[in-house]
Amino acid sequence: CMTVQLLNDPYDHRGEKKPFVCSCEADCDGALTMEILQLLSGGKPTALQDVCYYDDEKVVFANCGSSASWFAKHSDHAKENLKEVHLIPHSFGEAGGAATQFTFAPGTYTYARLFRMDGVYKMATACVEVQPLEREELHNYSWSRPTAVAKGIDADRFSKVFGCNHMHCVVGDLRAELTEFCRLLGIEQLKV
Repeated sequence: CMTVQLLNDPYDHRGEKKPFVCSCEADCDGALTMEILQLLSGGKPTALQDVCYYDDEKVVFANCGSSASWFAKHSDHAKENLKEVHLIPHSFGEAGGAATQFTFAPGTYTYARLFRMDGVYKMATACVEVQPLEREELHNYSWSRPTAVAKGIDADRFSKVFGCNHMHCVVGDLRAELTEFCRLLGIEQLKV
């Protein structure tokens, strides 16, 4: 998980670098979605997250490692982001290695997911506000995973539109860009 996180970050032990899109669990459509978001955003880091919990007020996204540490503060300085990241025992058991735990910085995020239905690509999209979350609140959801709490999502529509448990995000509002991307490629866009 830590390796995947660092690949998605805009820095490494040598300094600044271009984020290298990397999903997990052999999720090729996920990696493709992340690459699309990265290109449309001008090169910003992207993340893969799971739907951890949802109700009428919020959707909680968390994943064990495909979230760049950059999301902790959105800072151009690695030290600012990394001081918010905690290495803790992984939730996958004693031999699971280290998990990187942090909360996503608040702000406007675009979530998207490219998926296939009957062999035809569709793309689900949503623009949300990620809310501030204290580290201790992670006990309510998933203690060992980077976590974002999004408000402003119609949970019922969200559960019907997004065709996968993996969601992908980037900072900013890319609704117009994704609409044009889908139009150009003839992909049906499902908006939340």
